Amino acid sequence: MDRAHRAGWYIQQGTGYKAFVPASLPPDPPLAYGGEVQTLLSAADRDIGRLDALAAHRLDERGVLTLSAVS
Repeated sequence: MDRAHRAGWYIQQGTGYKAFVPASLPPDPPLAYGGEVQTLLSAADRDIGRLDALAAHRLDERGVLTLSAVS
């Protein structure tokens, strides 16, 4: 499979839209995620955690930060 279709490909449907068909797992060649990629993934994971923590807070109509129940 060439690199352009590594994740999958689109198939034109008779009704006019395209359907994405993902490639089989595990990918060939395997994903390589070390060094800089691992550092970037770690930073992204940390930032998602920060966003999750902020999601539990909100500003009320006076602009006061309050804790809200998030489920």
